[in-house]
Amino acid sequence: WKISKSKLLAIAVAGLLLYSLMAIQLGRAGKIFNDLPGLFGYGALCLLIYSLQIKPVNRFILFTSKISFSIFLIHFLVLNLVQAAFRALDISWSWLMLIPCIILCYAVAIPLQKLFDHLTGTLLKRQERRS
Repeated sequence: WKISKSKLLAIAVAGLLLYSLMAIQLGRAGKIFNDLPGLFGYGALCLLIYSLQIKPVNRFILFTSKISFSIFLIHFLVLNLVQAAFRALDISWSWLMLIPCIILCYAVAIPLQKLFDHLTGTLLKRQERRS
């Protein structure tokens, strides 16, 4: 299927705007239920960026998509550990904290994904032998 870049941009802006407004204006309920607009917003943004056909960017997107579940599982722990380390060093929060968080998330997610792939392969082989 094909979708125009302008439609992707509109979906991205609408989704991310709704995602943000729900989190800011609706308090705890907004933060709980804003996942779907965020999914559409970030998904459309990713598709828009991918459609620009910049090879290194597209390779990075494809690589990230392969380990995205591991990143999802590990990101909150990494963020909390980095925040605790910065607090222990008496360094105040800043957006620069996200740089080590992102690097650590990828560094941990890559071997974690390899472990998941190995376990999945092992379980599938066992299941095939039983059939």
